[in-house]
Amino acid sequence: MVDCEESYGYSRPLMESLCGAPIPPPLNLSGLDTAIPVLEWPLGDTYSDTTAMLQSMGHGHPLVNGFSGYTPAAYEALTKSLQARDASAFPPLLAKGPLIVVVNMAQDGDGSFRAFVGGLKGTQVVKRSDDVVVFLVPRG
Repeated sequence: MVDCEESYGYSRPLMESLCGAPIPPPLNLSGLDTAIPVLEWPLGDTYSDTTAMLQSMGHGHPLVNGFSGYTPAAYEALTKSLQARDASAFPPLLAKGPLIVVVNMAQDGDGSFRAFVGGLKGTQVVKRSDDVVVFLVPRG
């Protein structure tokens, strides 16, 4: 069980009552270079993007997705491309270096996004838990 007070500074019951949903465990990206950006799947909805933003406070990596109250047009295009499993979405994300992709397994029930990311050239699974699979996609 996640210790919410230690990880987030508030008790689990308080946090779950405030947000009306279970609190995800802190994302453990230890051992990975904190300069490598993270893309969390799913993306493009307020709950998932806010979760990604909150997780980043713990792991310290820059984010592809997050929440600021503003959605640029390019982000909507990225979301649609990734939802369609279009690999052409990745070259711009990989232009300056590798990318960490975190897939929430509960949101990828059929495994299609894991298969899509895992099929990208040179991609490796670097961490796995009951909740997520973490991929490292090399620079393109």
